[in-house]
Amino acid sequence: MVSIFIELNITNRRWFTERPLEIPCNTSANKNNDQANGEYLNYLQLKNVIILPAFGIPEDEIVMEQFKKLFPATGWFM
Repeated sequence: MVSIFIELNITNRRWFTERPLEIPCNTSANKNNDQANGEYLNYLQLKNVIILPAFGIPEDEIVMEQFKKLFPATGWFM
């Protein structure tokens, strides 16, 4: 899984950094990669940053928009 790092500068509310963040996918012994039910539940919140999984599918953008509504003043890893 390849993710994109986007950090929000809370002081001036501008997006200022974007770079890849590689996270190993399917680290368990599961050999079936056909579905990822519940994987978006595995997010991490750190002060003003949220880290979300990204799978390279259209649903990634839908999930990102939902999280932006839930956490409007937060930077993002996806």
